[in-house]
Order: sequence, then structure tokens, then C-alpha cells
Amino acid sequence: MSVKTEKNFELVSIRYENVRGFYDATLPLQNEKTLIVGRNHAGKTSALKLLAWLINDADPDRLFENDKLSQEEQALLLPSRSALHRARRITLTVWIPDGRTARKFECYGNYAILRVGFHVSGTPLAFIQLGQPRRESRGISHPKAKELLHHIQEIYSVIFIPSARDAKSPQFQKRFQQLFKEKLAKRALHPGTPSGPTTEHKKILRAIESLKEMAEDVLDPMLDKLAESLPGGLLESPVLDFYENEADQDLLKWTLDRIRFKLITGGHDNSGVEPADVGAGLQSVLDMAAASVILGEDNRSFIVAVEEPEAFLHPSLQRIVARKLLSDKYGYKTLVSTHSPILVEEARYESILLAVDRKIHQPKEEPDPRRSDIHTALLSGQGAEMIFATSVLLVEGEGDRAFFEGLRRRLARRDPSGRVENLFVIKVGGSSDFSPWIKLLHALNGGGTRGPLAFLVVPDGDAISSTKEALEDNNINIGQEISRKLEDAEDKLRNKIFKEWRALLSEVNKKFSDSKPPVPTCFLNGDLESSIFSGLSGRRCEYFADLIGVEFGDKDAFIKRMGSKAVDGKGGRKNKTPYMRKQIAERIKFSELSDNIKLLLRRWLVNAGFSDNDAKNLLSKDGS
Repeated sequence: MSVKTEKNFELVSIRYENVRGFYDATLPLQNEKTLIVGRNHAGKTSALKLLAWLINDADPDRLFENDKLSQEEQALLLPSRSALHRARRITLTVWIPDGRTARKFECYGNYAILRVGFHVSGTPLAFIQLGQPRRESRGISHPKAKELLHHIQEIYSVIFIPSARDAKSPQFQKRFQQLFKEKLAKRALHPGTPSGPTTEHKKILRAIESLKEMAEDVLDPMLDKLAESLPGGLLESPVLDFYENEADQDLLKWTLDRIRFKLITGGHDNSGVEPADVGAGLQSVLDMAAASVILGEDNRSFIVAVEEPEAFLHPSLQRIVARKLLSDKYGYKTLVSTHSPILVEEARYESILLAVDRKIHQPKEEPDPRRSDIHTALLSGQGAEMIFATSVLLVEGEGDRAFFEGLRRRLARRDPSGRVENLFVIKVGGSSDFSPWIKLLHALNGGGTRGPLAFLVVPDGDAISSTKEALEDNNINIGQEISRKLEDAEDKLRNKIFKEWRALLSEVNKKFSDSKPPVPTCFLNGDLESSIFSGLSGRRCEYFADLIGVEFGDKDAFIKRMGSKAVDGKGGRKNKTPYMRKQIAERIKFSELSDNIKLLLRRWLVNAGFSDNDAKNLLSKDGS
């Protein structure tokens, strides 16, 4: 959370209830840098547009008078679906440090609550109120609410930069017209200081005078002839006069209308090209740059709201833009929505919000900066991609990831809903490395196992102690009964009673799955090779041996050669390479998968929103 400044007003949050597809979502506004991540239609753009409307465009006087909403406002604010008689409103929470001002606006502990409500029965209209909603207030606007919104709009302005940054678009043209007009007007039309006008204003005045002289030189002789042609005594002489009012503005408009903005990108176009003729990526960056230049021309506090700055940009340029927008040196409160893992990598953990299903989730605030640093480090590479998922599988190594990602891709081809594409596999690095990832996922979920990022931990069966430690370290209670069974399983493994060890692991996995809520863990039944091949016939094992070029012998010998220790406690790693496991994932039939792998796949799918029956049906089909 950012430190509050000495401003009279500081925006804290904006809440949306039953407007523009939101049921109930809150966008925090206190952080100086905010990155809103999420899939399409999650609410990222709507949150930014509604903020821009309230700060920039909502007319406090019209709201106070309960004026009818314009067609544009209705399209922005009112979804077509019913709110089931629930209130439709936008609520802005504002921190007001001054005690007298706080009392004036009915603050609760220096926090003012400004509400804009909407009626849709009959004529759609809006009203404006202060404080918590009260039944008796109905749709009656409050004069102090109008005053508060006036004050906020005097202090703040939102620069909203949409993802459609096309040089031919009206928005692009307007941005540059505004940029040029404001800069020229500020200098060329400014009368100056007591010591004299600005240099640019002098040039405008000289140009006007020069044009007047030129007109007089050309037209005065004609006026003389006109006078000579008239009968004597009717007039003394005709003269030219000039409209002095706004002559400088007219000349400035003439200049602006004739300015052509062109770009030189290299020796091949050193005479310049129109913005519409360069690549979409450069057009996009130009639009963002123009907005940034405009910021320096105004004394208000700006909130820069950028939608998908990565649009049309090469990854290296995405990083440059992300570092600029998310850097403290870019001295404006910045809200960025994105689909890009590259932008996530450039952000700090504490600046990230998750938009999922028209809700905005705020991760847990970490009081220890070291933990925040660890979260930030994990949110790179695969971790940055993970944040866009709904269901995450945590596995030990790259080979496990290759196998389960191979199965996921096959499932995705047969899933018309597209939900399988929201599954993701993370390799944590080893059996003792689950805990930091669980802590990160807990934090992103707001401090628990339930939230926008469901997850399942998948350790090898010999990682019992380290897995229990990771679960305990994250306050995940497995209960005494399961704990005793895991101790028994460890004992069986230690004494090389492998069949009973695997049987106990199967019992534990079922209890994990049946717990309320389920424990987010499913052990492999021994290890991955044992889980894959133990249920296959010898002939099918021989097929896979031939596929990946491994000597067969018999089934148990093949499983050992694949690196499994679950047969006799011995094994090797030379045949555990990721590409081999991927080949297996691409060829094994779903009907051949062991109960252990089916269980963890089913739990992975259920975490992504599948019903248990739909998950079972998806796994029962064979084919590509």
C-alpha cells in the first residue's frame, strides 16, 4: 500500500455493483502501480472505463438533478441483464486527512463514501449520494456529494488509453490534435507576464499585423478606384477594417489544420511517412507516448489507465514499455490491464490484481518484504504464465511437466468448452520445493486454497516427509488419521514393502480427495513411471519400450529401466528425460491410465470448473 500524500483527497477504491456486467467487484486505487491480469471478458477493460467515466465525464450537476442518462452512458453503465432488484451503483471511497473537511463530507474515520446510483425502471437516470446506502435515502441526491465529486474532478484526471491504438482512429487523431493544440495555445495565445508577452505570442501578433499590411497593400488601391467611381459628396473615403476578436485563435487554428505529423524511421523514408503507414506496434507506442507527453501539460493528478500495452509489440519492446509504465520514475499513478506474461515478469507481486469472472481479486498483503520478493521472483517464466490459469498442477521436475502437459494438450483437443486451456503445469524443482509455490498460490488467492487459482500438489510417493512439511508450513490441515497413514506408508517404504506402501498412498489420495474441503495434494503411486506403466499389460509396455528405444526384457525390468524405484527401491534417471515422457503422453490411451493418474487429472479438471461427471467423461474417451 502506498503512503498517503499531502493532497486534500486521496482515492482509495472504486466498487462496481450490478453495472456493466459486474455483480460486485472492487478496484483498489491506493497503489501507485497496479497490473490487472486475467483472461478475455474478465472485467479488466470495464473496470478502467468506468473509472474514467466517473473521474472525467460524469457531470456532478446532472447527477444531482437526476438527469436522464445519455445513450452513450446507458451503453457504458447498464448491462441488459436483470440485477434481480439489487441496487446498481458505483461507490468511490476517498481518504480526506483534514478533520473539518472530513466532517463536512460525513466521513467515517477520514474516509468519505461517494455513491452514484442508477435507476433503470422507466427513464434511466442517475443520482449521487454520500455514506453507506440507506433505504430511506432512495434516489434523492445529496448536495455535498455533488460538491465532493466536483473537488475530486478538479484534482484528478484519468488518461484512458484503449487497446485499439490505430493511427486512423478518431481517438489517435484526437490525442495528437489535443497534444499540439494545447502546447501551441499555451505558448502562442498566452499574453505573457508583466514583463511582456511570450516570444510565440509576439510572433502571432506580428504575423497578424503582416497579413493586415499585405491586405491593405493589395486592397487600398482598389478602394481608391471605388471612391473615384462614386458620385461626389456621398462619402469621404472607404477604408478596410479587421475583426480583431479571436484573430490570434483563428490564425492558430489555420496553423493546426495544416500541420502534418510524419515519422522518419530510417534512411529508407528520410522524407517521413504518415503514422498510419508504419507498423501497428509503432502506432501503439506513439499513442501511449502522446498520452505521456500530455501529462506534463496539466497540474492535476493523473491516473494513467492503459489497456493491453503489449498489443502489436515484439516481446523485447513489451519489456521496454512495461518497465516504463511500472517504474517509479514514471511518476503517475498507473493502472495497466494485460494478457501478457512478459508484463507480469516486469511487475512486483504487490502490484498485481487478478480479474476472474467479473471479479477483481486482491492478493494477500505480505508484511514481510522478503516474502514479497520471493513471490515476485516466482512470478517469472512459467510462473508468469501460471497467473492466467484457473487450475494449476505443481509437479517436481521437467519430466513430470512434459508428461502432464502432453495429456493436457490431448484433452484440450476434445474439450469444446475451452476450459482445459486454462489448466497449467508448474515444475517446482524437486520434492522439497513445493512450499514456496504453495505460499505464492495461497497469497494470490487472498490467503487460502480457494480463490481464482486452484492448485493441486503432485509429489512422488517417496516425498512424504517433505510434502507433510510443506502442507503444515502453509497451514493446510490433513488430520491425524491421514497423518498416521502417511507415517505407516513411510515405514513400509523404509522397510521396502513396496506393494503396501503404494496401497497406503492410494488410500491417502482418496481421503485427500474426499475431505471437505479437499486437501490440494495427490501423491503419485510410487513415482511417475510406476503410475504410468504398472497398470499396463506387458505387451503395451513392450510397445513403449520400442517407441523410445529402451530394452524391454519384462515389465518390471522395463519400469526400472525407465527410472522407477517403486519396483525394488532401485532405479536410474537416464530414461527419465522429458522428451521420452512427452512421447508416452502422446501415445498412451486414456483407458490405459492408472486409477492414480485418472484421479489427479480429474481433480485438476474439477478445479478448472468441470463437474466431477464431466471430468470423468472427458477422461473416458480414447482417441487423439
